[in-house]
Amino acid sequence: MRHPILLACMCLAFTLQAPAVLSQDAESPTNQTEQLTETPAEPATAQPDEQPEADISRAQNQEQALHRKLPTAQLRQLESGEDAFLGLFLPAAQPQPRGGIMLIADQNEHADWPELIGPARRYLSSQGWHTLAITLPETPRLDPALDEAANNGMLAETAERTTGRINVAAQALQAEGTETLVLLGRGEAAFWVLQATAADASPRTEAAALILMQSRPPTYSPERHAQLDGLLALWQKPAYEIFDGTDQVSREQAQDRKLNAQRLANQRYDQLLLIKQDQSELGQRMLAKRIQGWLEKNIPPQQP
Repeated sequence: MRHPILLACMCLAFTLQAPAVLSQDAESPTNQTEQLTETPAEPATAQPDEQPEADISRAQNQEQALHRKLPTAQLRQLESGEDAFLGLFLPAAQPQPRGGIMLIADQNEHADWPELIGPARRYLSSQGWHTLAITLPETPRLDPALDEAANNGMLAETAERTTGRINVAAQALQAEGTETLVLLGRGEAAFWVLQATAADASPRTEAAALILMQSRPPTYSPERHAQLDGLLALWQKPAYEIFDGTDQVSREQAQDRKLNAQRLANQRYDQLLLIKQDQSELGQRMLAKRIQGWLEKNIPPQQP
């Protein structure tokens, strides 16, 4: 009888130990999962049909974002030769538009840029203007290793593409019923606005007035700055130039332009010196209101 009793005791001992072993095994996967979670994952391999971000230009990224963000009714796909680009259109908030305003963003900015371009295109539309905002073509970086002729060739190509864009955008506004056209350029775009409206521009864009904010040539050289001053001196229609009053160089440029306009007896040239740079939404809306006030004083509404 000893053997059955011994066997029963062994079975009882195994039964008491088994839950502890099973509990330890059940915790193992959880501990392993926590360790895997803390281990950085390997970067995902791009699928053949996915386009890496590095292969998309800044302008393409910006346009794709605007396509996702804005209503389809505002989007205008424009073409100048082989150069395709996006325009953002808003109709005038009244039956008969006062005219059309083309807004051109600075280099590397998109057509709904939060500084001036986006707020102004919306506010001026609410005040009775058709508005169309566009961007500059991407400018190739000038190479100091190349000679002057090669760099000038790249600038000439950029000038051709830019004036082509401005001309096509002007035609798009005309197709919407615009007869009075105002061009607004910010930064480098202000230089190209002057270039596109010059008498020798090809194609030349006819405009009733210019609004230029922080005008800047595409390259920083005395020759280009002199060219900008010369183009502005030849403009005989209303012009409104906006300067950054917090910057010493900008204040000096404003003073030089003002004195030059006085020498030429140009009474259609006006300035706005921004003593404080307010980049908030409210500040940009106030700037758009200042522009609207100037337009009302200088540009009569187009006739039905």
